[in-house]
Amino acid sequence: MILVLDFSLGGCAREKQENELTDIKLPSSPVLISSCTFGVCTATYIRIRENPSQVSSVMDTIYQNYIFEIVTGTADDTWYMIKCGDIQGWVSGTDIELFANKESAENFINKK
Repeated sequence: MILVLDFSLGGCAREKQENELTDIKLPSSPVLISSCTFGVCTATYIRIRENPSQVSSVMDTIYQNYIFEIVTGTADDTWYMIKCGDIQGWVSGTDIELFANKESAENFINKK
């Protein structure tokens, strides 16, 4: 009995075979579990909104260098649900810096 193993390195250069999958699209997930648990406002101020949208109602405002707790985020990392005192709402991810712990967030502020 002869066993032949083919270890050719075709890689990405190989031709597409008929009926081969070319794109795999996964359904978007509305929320992810973030490994970052704290954030810092890096803009002059940002608005906390009821929903992850620029047209959603404003609940409150936080100001530069304010540290807040991250609850979760959208799958595309554009919005984060935060807890700020008694308020829980959404902030845009464009003007915040994310950290794994509060100490790292405090160090970031102190280095400015």
